[in-house]
Amino acid sequence: MWHEGDLLVDGGILNYLPTEMFGDQADEGLIVASILDATTGTFNYDTDMKPLAKQTIVALQRSLRTRLVALPAALIALAVACGAGKFPAAVAASDTINTFPLYIGTYTQGWACAEKKDCTSGGIYRSVFDVTRGTLSPPQLVATTVNPSYVAVHPGGAFLYAVNEVGDYGGASSGSLTAYRVNAAGALTEIGRVSSLGADPCYVSVDHTGRFAFVANYGGGSIASYRIADDGTLAVASTIPHTGSGPHANQKSPHAHFIAASRRGDRVYVADLGIDQVRVYHLDGVSGTLTL
Repeated sequence: MWHEGDLLVDGGILNYLPTEMFGDQADEGLIVASILDATTGTFNYDTDMKPLAKQTIVALQRSLRTRLVALPAALIALAVACGAGKFPAAVAASDTINTFPLYIGTYTQGWACAEKKDCTSGGIYRSVFDVTRGTLSPPQLVATTVNPSYVAVHPGGAFLYAVNEVGDYGGASSGSLTAYRVNAAGALTEIGRVSSLGADPCYVSVDHTGRFAFVANYGGGSIASYRIADDGTLAVASTIPHTGSGPHANQKSPHAHFIAASRRGDRVYVADLGIDQVRVYHLDGVSGTLTL
C-alpha cells in the first residue's frame, strides 16, 4: 500500500491519497502527481485530482527503480509499529543486484502497545530482501534501543540514525536521536545520542550530501537540524517550534511528522498535521541552521 508522499521521482512527487478522502476512484486510494517548482519551492497539483494512467505509474516506478539501484550500499530504512505496520510493495532493484539489507524500526513501549506483553520488539532489526524471490530473511536484532520508530541510513552507507520516540529523555520533555556505525556485516554500533529538542520524534532524514540530519517531533510540534561530523556523530544546528492549530479535534496543537531536504540542498520541507501546513525552510549549507 502506498502512503502519501512516499514515491519521489525526478522533480515531482507521486502522491497516495486514501480512498476515504475521495471515494472509490482507485482500489486503495487516489494516485496523483505534483510538480516541484525549483524556483519558488512550491508544489503544483492537478486541480482535477485525476488518477494517473497506469502506464504513467509504471514509468514512474521504473524511474524510482533506477534511483534505488544507485543508492550507496543499496540500503532502505523501514519503520514498523509493533508488527501492525505493512511493508510497502517491493520494487525490483536490478537484475545485477539480487539482495540488499533492510533496517526495520519498531516501537518497544508506549501508545503502540495495548499491554506490555504486546510489545515484544527489542529495537532495530536487520533483514535481507531477495529481489529475485521477493522474500525477506528472518529479522535479526542489531541494536537494542527504546522506540526507534523511524530510521534513516546515511547516503554513504556507513551510518544509521534512529529517533527514539519518547517524551522524557534526560528528564526533559523531549525524545532523542541515536547515531550508529554500520559495520561490514551490517551490525550497528552506537556512537552517540542527542536530544531531539521536542517530545515524540517520529521522523529523521539525512540530506543527500550526508552533512546534515533533520528531525520532526510529533508530540512537541517542533523540528531540529544537526550537523553530521566525519565520524557520524551529531551536533545541534537549530531548532524551531511550530505554533497554531487546525479545524479537527486532533489538531489542537502542532504535530510535525515529516522533514526532508530538497535535492538542491537549499530548502527543507516539513509537513505538520496539527496545523495543516507544509512549510519550506531555508537551509544554511555551512551551519545547518533552518530559517523561514
